[in-house]
Amino acid sequence: GIQTNIHLHDLSFILRFLSILKMLTSNKFISFDKYLHSIMPTLLTCLLCIFDLAKNDPILSTIDHNSSNNYSAVWTLREQTSDFISYFEDKYSNISYFTERICSIIKRNLNNTTTTFSIVYACIRTLILINIQIHGSFVIDILQNYKQTKLIEVDFDLDYNEQKTLFNQKINELLGKYKLIFEEI
Repeated sequence: GIQTNIHLHDLSFILRFLSILKMLTSNKFISFDKYLHSIMPTLLTCLLCIFDLAKNDPILSTIDHNSSNNYSAVWTLREQTSDFISYFEDKYSNISYFTERICSIIKRNLNNTTTTFSIVYACIRTLILINIQIHGSFVIDILQNYKQTKLIEVDFDLDYNEQKTLFNQKINELLGKYKLIFEEI
């Protein structure tokens, strides 16, 4: 899967992979036990990586922007990945330290001082989906301190202001949906 796409320059391949994974997860007769050790690192890579594409890359013309989330291919990919991580965490939370490992990787990335708007949003979204009671206060702390983080413009299909606007919009929607109180966004 994604292991062959290590430089993360073929976004349409990754989106196809996630589409196939979605079809497989909807089949209740398929077990992922034997493949979890490959699936989770792949999903975490999609959630946390910086995609190596230029803003004028021809790959943009091959991406379906007619979906309900047509604001950005990268943001759509990260949201889908967040959903999958939450799905697998819920299904396999009985595995020793499975949830703790996922959350520690995500939290460590959130504590990184240079990251992107879409990565911060996807990490916050994933932690809330996993367990809002446990991670809600951490999320609020991250949002209160995010101005100290240098959020860089690397999402190839949006400029810095578009990313910032989308980040604020998506975070406000997320906080409203889960009734987390934060005044500064």
